[in-house]
Amino acid sequence: MPLLPLRYVLAYDIHFPEFDRGAWNCLLDYTRRNRVDGFIFGGDQLDLSCISHHNATKPLYRPKGALKSNLDGFKREVLDPIDEAIE
Repeated sequence: MPLLPLRYVLAYDIHFPEFDRGAWNCLLDYTRRNRVDGFIFGGDQLDLSCISHHNATKPLYRPKGALKSNLDGFKREVLDPIDEAIE
């Protein structure tokens, strides 16, 4: 009996929160409309400029609470919608 191929969605280098929301919404739409067996993240999912040592002398790029805000936003805008789309 032949094995059926699996369908995965791959998303690389999102760099949340500095990501293309239109492209992300297209990816979510595809995932919702098609039977998807899994979702794979690759590369950098978070921008993390708020904790980068490159911005150590640039307080404008390191606002207080930015890391928590970015992590909460990533869960709300990226992870939760993907979980819902592949259920």
